[in-house]
Amino acid sequence: MEIPTDGARGCTYAEIGKTVSAVRWLWPGWLPCGHVTLFVGQAGDGKSAISLDLGGRFVTGEKMPDGYVPERLACVTWIDTEGAQSQMVERLALWGLPPERFTCPGGAADSLRDFAIEDAASMDDLLKHVRACGSRLIVIDSLRGSHSQDENSSERTGSVMKRLRELAQRSGCAVLVTHHTRKASDELDAPPDITLSSVRGSSVIIAESRSIWAIQPPRGADYKRLESIKSNFSAKPPTLAVRVIDAVEWPEVADTQPAPAVKRSPVVDAVAMLRDALSAGPQPANVIAANAKARGISEYALRTARKRLGVVATKSHVEDGAWVWSPPSPPSTSSSPSSADDGEGVEGCEDVEEGEKKGAGSPNLEGVEVPRQVSDEANDERLPLPDGGAV
Repeated sequence: MEIPTDGARGCTYAEIGKTVSAVRWLWPGWLPCGHVTLFVGQAGDGKSAISLDLGGRFVTGEKMPDGYVPERLACVTWIDTEGAQSQMVERLALWGLPPERFTCPGGAADSLRDFAIEDAASMDDLLKHVRACGSRLIVIDSLRGSHSQDENSSERTGSVMKRLRELAQRSGCAVLVTHHTRKASDELDAPPDITLSSVRGSSVIIAESRSIWAIQPPRGADYKRLESIKSNFSAKPPTLAVRVIDAVEWPEVADTQPAPAVKRSPVVDAVAMLRDALSAGPQPANVIAANAKARGISEYALRTARKRLGVVATKSHVEDGAWVWSPPSPPSTSSSPSSADDGEGVEGCEDVEEGEKKGAGSPNLEGVEVPRQVSDEANDERLPLPDGGAV
């Protein structure tokens, strides 16, 4: 069948292929060109140091930690958003890396100014700089320092991630962005392995990143692990052992599989997500529910986390009467229970785990007090979900 050639037909992927190539890799399995790669970990885990070590391999031609010999790049564009330029200069000198091969837009004085992703002029300057110097790798360290938007807002964070996606597409560069995870729960004796649900902020950050790395905690070993936890374009590459002391070391380890982690309740992830979401203040309940669903957190776990944290639910008077969840109010001497209590709290996580086992569709509520279901006219506090259900 012949496709009509008038303007209404749109275009074919044969034509798109002349503008957009198939996926190319700067580092196969790890760094796709023209796309955003997110590198997550707890604060102080060595994300910046590891990113610099890898960037140095691209400008010197040294083998990557998995043995791949990279194409030698003219330069790496490095955007520091955390005021750590002096540390960067020191590391380049100590590690014997050529400082003239690491660039940033503007003059030397401009490098100390704040870089803002939401500022169109800053992004245009960055794109012009990348094209002028022939860079194929852009490192932004870190995401939080590069914008002023609310990370828990899907709409606002979405605009930030869209700009990063457009930067990667228009420049053709691999864009590596460091980012923090949520703080580990105080209920755990040791930090858990990082999963997609550990990533701080709105789920749109995960959705817009085509590759996500995590620096995993040690498990009975003297090294951490660099692991791919999301890879849209290939099978996940093998996990790499790494140490960050004065410099970055990549020990050859036959088996980087960690010792089995202690099983934890799904409520732990729900509590961490909810606490992080409300750290900036009240949030629409449906936005919290959507973020939880995108991270694989069940309605049951989210409901239990809400009760455990004492989250307060109120009707909004400015957003079409939508429900809003707020951090718990300061302790009161009043004996009247708040809207978040509705009776006793959840004692431990055992009931939640058992409920998850017995069926996701109808969680076991035995032994757990759940907010009563009443009509809107009677001040119903249950959380409306996108699919019509409620928490």
